[in-house]
Amino acid sequence: MAFTKINAAGIGTTETVTVDGLTVINDGSFGGNLTVSGVLTYEDVTNVDSVGLITARNGIVVGSGITLSKDGDVFFTGIATGNGSGLTALNASNISSGTVPTARLGSGTASSSTFLRGDSTFQTVNTDLVSDTSPQLGGDLASNGNDILMADSDQIKLGTGNDLSITHNGSHSEIADSGTGDLRILTSKLKVLNNPASADELMIQATENGAVELYYNNVKTFETKDIGAIVYNNTGSGNRVFDIKNPSNDYAFISLNDQNTTDNSKVRIGALANEMLLYSGAGEVMRLSDDGKVGFNNTDPSAAIELSFDSGGSAPVSGTAPEGIAISYGTSDNKNGGIWFSPGFGDDQGISGICATRVSNYDTDLKFYTNNTNSARAFSERARIEPNGRIQIGHTSSIVGGKVEVHAATAETQITINESSDSGTGPALYINRTRGSNLSSPSPVENNNYIGSIHFGSYDTSSYEKGASIICVAHGQTWANSDCPSRLMFLTTPDNSQTPTEKLRILPDGQIFSNGLDGSVDITVTGAADTYDGIQMGKPPFRVTRTSNVPAYLNRTGSGGNIIQFRYGGSVVGSISNNSNSLPSDRNYKKDITNLTLGLDLVNKLQPVSYHYKFDADSDPVMYGLIAQDVETALNDAGVAQNKASILQYEEKNDEKDSDYSLDYIKFTPILINAIKELSAEIESLKSEIAALKG
Repeated sequence: MAFTKINAAGIGTTETVTVDGLTVINDGSFGGNLTVSGVLTYEDVTNVDSVGLITARNGIVVGSGITLSKDGDVFFTGIATGNGSGLTALNASNISSGTVPTARLGSGTASSSTFLRGDSTFQTVNTDLVSDTSPQLGGDLASNGNDILMADSDQIKLGTGNDLSITHNGSHSEIADSGTGDLRILTSKLKVLNNPASADELMIQATENGAVELYYNNVKTFETKDIGAIVYNNTGSGNRVFDIKNPSNDYAFISLNDQNTTDNSKVRIGALANEMLLYSGAGEVMRLSDDGKVGFNNTDPSAAIELSFDSGGSAPVSGTAPEGIAISYGTSDNKNGGIWFSPGFGDDQGISGICATRVSNYDTDLKFYTNNTNSARAFSERARIEPNGRIQIGHTSSIVGGKVEVHAATAETQITINESSDSGTGPALYINRTRGSNLSSPSPVENNNYIGSIHFGSYDTSSYEKGASIICVAHGQTWANSDCPSRLMFLTTPDNSQTPTEKLRILPDGQIFSNGLDGSVDITVTGAADTYDGIQMGKPPFRVTRTSNVPAYLNRTGSGGNIIQFRYGGSVVGSISNNSNSLPSDRNYKKDITNLTLGLDLVNKLQPVSYHYKFDADSDPVMYGLIAQDVETALNDAGVAQNKASILQYEEKNDEKDSDYSLDYIKFTPILINAIKELSAEIESLKSEIAALKG
């Protein structure tokens, strides 16, 4: 049947209801007994059948003390009582506590010297645990005031994989960690002391949030700090603080690393034998040799400090960092930085040095100092290189300009060039000039380009002026390969002037000209010895030209003797003295001697004339002499060919200003002597004839 409507009062206790299928949607309650002849099912999870068998998906809980799991396990939180006659086939390994009759616990004999094994058998207890090859502890192991003793080489192993072991092998004690994690000692302060017999010597101490300290013979020798570490020498003797040794290799190094170092071997300080080495990313950069020498990029320095560079010796280029030693000083003007030399920085020591001064911004000069006072630190500046490259020696500022200035306040030699050698051309001073603005791409000088000058000057109460100069000038052409003609000019400053003028010139062919003897014609304009007042040597060998005065003075102030001596091939061929002229006439000095036949016949053919030279003025005195061509005709008539007699020589000049003939009047003397002798003989003959006629 089915209930179609039931009021709130429900079904009374006196009523009997038989239901063929009852579904209770909400809560239901029964005041009396509920009889179910079929199966009682609760939410399709738990069933109670007609014989009282209960099936539960997740087990059954009875009160708060008994739990029946779905796997068949029974859990008690209270006490189970009974005579145990119904308990059979119990597994002793699943009984953690309580009393169970031994008859129900498996086979074997239970006694005070046996224990129940996991396989439900009794085993006689062996207190040294030797017989049990895999004993296990069910709880903590308390020593109860006794020691745990391990034989030599026996290990205590910890970890699932036996990652940590502790052992003593008879000689050494070892803690071995083979795991993947850390071996940690967790404490706020760690101390390592000497043997447990005394424990009175501290060897290592580490403090939480503090230092780690190492000790030698109970004395601290090493300590870490918040900014590094300190190594101590507390022995009171010696100065060695920290030693690093590599007994299996020639080298011993300390590597230095920061957070950006990419290779532990890049930055190192090391030792090789008795030498000290410094390495950077580029390899070895410094070595201190066993004899006290320092090498930078040099592994075998031969000087006290020696720098070597592997860049091919390239010169510094503007805009790039130069190689070498850099001394930085200050960031404002007039700051100084230098290198100083002294046998010892004491009160009685002098100092020499090189100092750089920041003049303005990046402009700097370089100063050189020495000390010659024999007083402490009384050094003086001796030379200076200014920012523009000018070199000052003996002064601190420029006086007359130039790239090199030498100054002195005492009378002494300013520049000396010395050489000591067995070959070569001796000490040299070179002055070179090329055209253009780049010495690396030179161009040859052209005609009249100045090549170089040497000037001599002094102060004229207001400024320094030139008193004399020596100047070299390209002469006649642009210089070419193996063709570099030049002239040398010597200038002096005349009175009432401050401008040097040329007084002497040496031409490329060796001719020497002087200038300014009388006239105003300038050597620099004409250069011809016949049209200016001066001296020319070379072509001809010697020529003196004067406008109105004596061309040359040869003065002898001693007793009578030669004023001029003429030589040929090293032998004297003539001389002019203060009272005579002389030509060599020693018979031993002559050869091919024959009697002269020229005489009165030749003289009779000569016609003396009077004349003026074409370059003479009309007022000049008249000249007397012979015409060379007439003399040549007379000689030819006498059988003497042209240029066969030294009395008359002919050389064609092709210049109307030069004479083709030269006539030596002195050499007429022997001919005139012959003519006189011939006349004398005729006179004597005439005298004899006259005397005979008178007779």
